[in-house]
Amino acid sequence: MEYRKLIEFGKGSYIVSIPKRWIKKQNLKKGALLLIETKEDSVIIRTKPENKEKIIRKATIITANMDPIEIKNRITSEYINGVNNLTIILDGKKNKYLIIEKVIQELIAFEIMDQTQTQIVVKDFLNVENIDVETPINKIDMILRTMFQDSIEKTATYEELNTRDKQVNRLRYLVFRGIKELQKSVELRKISNISNERSLQIWKTVSNLEQLGDRIKVIAKIFENNEISKKDEKELKIIYEKIKKIYLDTMNCFYKNDKEKAHKLTKIELDILKICENDESSAGNKEKILNEFILLMRSLHQIIKMIIY
Repeated sequence: MEYRKLIEFGKGSYIVSIPKRWIKKQNLKKGALLLIETKEDSVIIRTKPENKEKIIRKATIITANMDPIEIKNRITSEYINGVNNLTIILDGKKNKYLIIEKVIQELIAFEIMDQTQTQIVVKDFLNVENIDVETPINKIDMILRTMFQDSIEKTATYEELNTRDKQVNRLRYLVFRGIKELQKSVELRKISNISNERSLQIWKTVSNLEQLGDRIKVIAKIFENNEISKKDEKELKIIYEKIKKIYLDTMNCFYKNDKEKAHKLTKIELDILKICENDESSAGNKEKILNEFILLMRSLHQIIKMIIY
C-alpha cells in the first residue's frame, strides 16, 4: 500500500497517478479505458474487459405431446437460462402456434425470426452486459401501486389490470434472466456490484411481487362484478387499504434495507391476518376475497423475511 497526492486539474477535476508497475502488469497503453467504481469511502479502478465473442447457446423444443403449460414452462426456462437461438418443433396443431406466440410476447428481447408449418425459430437480442436487475423492481413496484389503488377505487377494469400484470411478468422474467447471467460471470458480478446474497433477495422479492399482482387481479374481478353486498364491500376495503399501506411500508424497507422497521411490520401483518382468518361472518365471495387477502399477506411476509434475514 502506498499514498498518492490528489492533484487539482482545471476547475472541476482531480487527478491521482497510478503506479507504473500496475500499468505494465495490466499491459495498458496511453488512452486505455478504465472502469471507475465509486463507493462511500473508496474508489475501485479496473481494466475494461476485452470484448469477448458472444457465446451462442442453442436449444430445441419438440412440442409433440406437450400441453400449453409445459410449452410455456420450457420456453420460459430456455429464456431465463440464456438460450440465444431457440428452435421449436411443431406437430401441425394450429393452436400451438398461438400459445407459443403468446409466450414469446412475455419475454423481453426474445423475437420470432422465422416460422414454417413445422418449426418456429426464436432469437435473443438481449445484451446481458446491460441488464440491471435492480431497476425492474422499481418498475414492478410502481405498477403494483397503481393496481392496488385502482382495484380499491374500481377505476380500472379487470382487463386493464390484467394487461399491467402481464408487464409485471415480463419484468420478472427479465430479472431472473439477469440474475442467471450474474451467476455465470464473475466479471458481470464485479461490474454490477451485486452479491450472491443480494441476488437471492432480489429473486425471491420479485417472485412474491408477481404473486401480489395475481391476487390483486382476482380481488378486482370480484369487486368489478359487484358480487358482494355494499356493506361487505365497505368492510373489505378498509382491510384492503391497510394491506396496501403494509405493502408501501414493506417496499420502503426493501429499498432502505430497514431491518428495524421490517421487524415492526411483522406484528401489524399478524394483526391483519387474524382479522381475515377470524371473520365469522365471511361466506361466498366475501370469504373468497378474505382468502385472497391472506395470500397477499403471505407474499408480503416473504418479502419482509428477506429484508430481516
